[in-house]
Amino acid sequence: MFYNVMNSKHFMLLFFGWTLSLSLLAQQRVGLSGTVVDSEGTGLMFINVALVQKINQQQKIIAFTTSNIQGQFHFASNYPKGNYSLQFSGLGYTDCAYDVEIDGTTNDLGNFIIQEGVALSEVVVSARRQIVRAQVDRLVYDVSKDSTAAHSSILQILDKIPFIQIDPMTKQIKVMGQDRFVITVNGKKNLLLSEANQYVQEILKAGNLKEIELITSPDGRHSGQTVINFVAKSSLPDGFAARVGVNGHSDNTASGDIGLSSKIGRLIFDLSGSYRYSDCYGSESWANMTNFATSDYRFMNNYTRNKPGVSHSGNVEFKASYDFNPHDLLTFQAKITPSNGIGNMFSRICYFDAEGNPMQEQTGNTQANSNSHQYIVSLNHQHSFKDKPGRLLTFTYRYDTKIDLQTQDTEYLLDETLDSRVARRSKVVNAEHTAGMDFYNPLSSKQNYFVTGKYVYRPYVSEAWQRNVLAGDTEMPLNIMDYIQQMASAKASYTYRDAKWMVTAEMAGEYTHNNIAFRMDNSDFAKSNYTWLAVLRFTYRPTAQSNFNLILNRSTTRPEIYQLNPYEDHSVPGQISKGNPDLDNTQGYMTSLRYNFFLNKDLNVSLVALCGYSDNAAYHYTYVDQEGLYVTTYANGGNSLRVSFNILANYNPFSWLRIDLMSILAHHQYEYPENRNDYWDQSYQLNTTVNLWKGGSLIGSIFYANPNWGISIDMQSKRRYMQWRSGLYLGQSFGKNWKLWTSVQNPWETYKISKTEDGAADFYRYLEEKTLGRTISLNATYTFGRFSENVKTSRRQVTNSDRNRE
Repeated sequence: MFYNVMNSKHFMLLFFGWTLSLSLLAQQRVGLSGTVVDSEGTGLMFINVALVQKINQQQKIIAFTTSNIQGQFHFASNYPKGNYSLQFSGLGYTDCAYDVEIDGTTNDLGNFIIQEGVALSEVVVSARRQIVRAQVDRLVYDVSKDSTAAHSSILQILDKIPFIQIDPMTKQIKVMGQDRFVITVNGKKNLLLSEANQYVQEILKAGNLKEIELITSPDGRHSGQTVINFVAKSSLPDGFAARVGVNGHSDNTASGDIGLSSKIGRLIFDLSGSYRYSDCYGSESWANMTNFATSDYRFMNNYTRNKPGVSHSGNVEFKASYDFNPHDLLTFQAKITPSNGIGNMFSRICYFDAEGNPMQEQTGNTQANSNSHQYIVSLNHQHSFKDKPGRLLTFTYRYDTKIDLQTQDTEYLLDETLDSRVARRSKVVNAEHTAGMDFYNPLSSKQNYFVTGKYVYRPYVSEAWQRNVLAGDTEMPLNIMDYIQQMASAKASYTYRDAKWMVTAEMAGEYTHNNIAFRMDNSDFAKSNYTWLAVLRFTYRPTAQSNFNLILNRSTTRPEIYQLNPYEDHSVPGQISKGNPDLDNTQGYMTSLRYNFFLNKDLNVSLVALCGYSDNAAYHYTYVDQEGLYVTTYANGGNSLRVSFNILANYNPFSWLRIDLMSILAHHQYEYPENRNDYWDQSYQLNTTVNLWKGGSLIGSIFYANPNWGISIDMQSKRRYMQWRSGLYLGQSFGKNWKLWTSVQNPWETYKISKTEDGAADFYRYLEEKTLGRTISLNATYTFGRFSENVKTSRRQVTNSDRNRE
């Protein structure tokens, strides 16, 4: 353990030394730098700096940036020798220009002095409108005041807004470190600017935009979601944009994707598809278990080798919207996600009695074939009102189903003698129909209300059959279960905002009826419940650079069929996995307090303290039966408490360097019959992004966390050994169309070893798992086509967040 700690320290020193060397190299070789100061020599932040060249008697902006907290500014590229002009503008300072000569011998342009106030006919103007201004619930970027906007892509504009980060490799947008957000245009959901279609944003020009709003505290219409809203001047003319991408990995996986977006009159559509091939390494695991329930099978050693075979997966999605008139919009979505694969598993279990004498050895070889299809279809109609465009009435229907088919053929050997050969076949259908209607009404600039209702019908089916091949048995059903869940809900919310504070109150009622039928014995049972849910959100902005957000929430989640299905899976010798049809809906309470602070784009900090409580949460739990079998199932436990502290910080000391820090420290506490369990989870991640040259970026990432963070959370005692993970990413753009990048994951580890200890009153287990470590990837993307302006569409989709999806 001490050796691993020393290696970790050495790795940290190497990483920071590598980052510093790259930073110094980039600072020495790339771009132009300078400092803007006042008459006393003090550096001035938030000053706009434009590098201008006179071409054919016209002034052309070559580059644009903003000074940091020390007054330093930097242009990332080198420029041809010649005469240029530096133009400065900022809040409360005189617009001025300096002539500079670039001779190719120095990168430091020196200090530039600007004066306070502007003299106009003996009237002193001492203030200018800020490009980024803060409101109680949002940050507003005034595109019309950005002189470079007309020549910038939307991604370039978004990258200037605090708390928004653009991945230089994939061009994915993240808000406060998350990729879950909503994009709207003029307050309405947008089809082309969707989260799954980021490449369109890269080639759309921002000259058609008035403002971009980052809404961090939305009202009831987008309850609990962050929103990026584009305020556009006009609609998009006809056009198209397309993307083709391929990538390959050293772990025997390869994938490709394509996309096409187009507008033809009132019709806008998006067609995308992807394919993935895999024949990867899989995993090996070693487990030592102690069974305190019986002395006959007191100790167990288990080795498992999971080697997946060739698998294929992909998806095809079509989205379209049609404007019947300026106030009625119809949107449609269809998506299919097929996948199939082959699995091979070898498992050997050795049993020992309390004195350590060998009792039995059991070996199993399993070949499995899986086939899965998911289908999603949705249809939405949204109506806005002529006398009040902000008032919206939406009708929606969504169908979502997933079908899993699996066959397994397992040979069991008992003390090296063939004991049995069992063939199993199973089918699981998870379907969901949702019909909903909602109404949003802004009463004034300060207040609005939102009401919504929906009905959800979920027919679940689980079927399983088995036969003993050696005995010549015919196939017999093991489990045939029908589960129908119906849920009806109604919710109303009211929002009031003032200059510095905002409050949103929500109240909802939900009725759930469950009916489970077991066709094997013709038995069934039904149960119903009615639940009141409530949310209270309070936002306070004491200064333009900071705000507080407090949330009080009572929620419920419903178990999936995988958690309810009592079918016992014996595919791994010595282990049984099964569900529990008696699971109840989980009722939970959550309180969170978030503090956001920013200094332009130089420094963004988000701190979150969260406390969650439930008295009947559904979790995994494990026990050992009298035959020494390791049984994993689900149950509604007793009291559970989770307290966590999250930190997200983005630091941009120079225009060519960004440092991102993310950290989570969480404490879990569970109390269930005759047991109490509490432990800490922690996670730390540091990313460094360096713009090496024009179009070239290098990212270094290190991650220190528990190996199973966020996976298989259970009620029982657990100790996870911390692990290091790392990655290097190098990308290069070629013109506006081509993007190439390569990456290395865990470059210093051929294999990863994860260690976990867990246990309860009746067992103890120590587990080591070995998976592939170092992988190398190569990716290429080509985009073409063009839209010259922005899209104005409206779309809102009802989503169901009440399912406990795994």
